[in-house]
Amino acid sequence: MATLKCSVEKCSYNSCGFCCKQDIAVSGMTAKQHSDTCCTSYRDQHRREAYAVPDPITDVLCDARNCVHNAKGRCGADNIRVCNCNNGCQGPEATECSTFCCR
Repeated sequence: MATLKCSVEKCSYNSCGFCCKQDIAVSGMTAKQHSDTCCTSYRDQHRREAYAVPDPITDVLCDARNCVHNAKGRCGADNIRVCNCNNGCQGPEATECSTFCCR
């Protein structure tokens, strides 16, 4: 499992820059750059429920097969950062895995 930092403040799982979800999924099957990825586990903040205390250690499932960190569908990076991509989108499309590095 990796240390996951998240700056997506509008996600209901985000607390103090960490994710409260024990595992997340990153999508970007044909990604060539980090802006081609997104966190499909994103959940709108207005749907906030009582989640556990944030844990920086998170399991990251990933289908970005062009990423050097992808190891059989899981992220093998020690430190992962998910952030807003500021593309004007809403929901998961407004996120990206900035740790993505194309092979």
